[in-house]
Amino acid sequence: FTDPSTLRQHINNIHDGISKQYLCKKCGKKFSKLSLLQSHWKTHLVSVNNRKIHDCDYCGSQFTSKSNKNKHLRKYHLQRQFKK
Repeated sequence: FTDPSTLRQHINNIHDGISKQYLCKKCGKKFSKLSLLQSHWKTHLVSVNNRKIHDCDYCGSQFTSKSNKNKHLRKYHLQRQFKK
């Protein structure tokens, strides 16, 4: 993080037991701010306005950005390969 206030905001929004009242109706993930839910919702959009879809080769999940696909791969698939 570039400065301490950004790090504090990240910890409060993502890691602390802060009230997460905004629920994604598609996947059930909860968010502490409406803006975070709105950003997250874009990850569920598929083939809207000719957006390119990025498919996971392991499980078939779809993502609207390559970076979200790569995060998914690192979190759910790639690290499991190295733990075996």
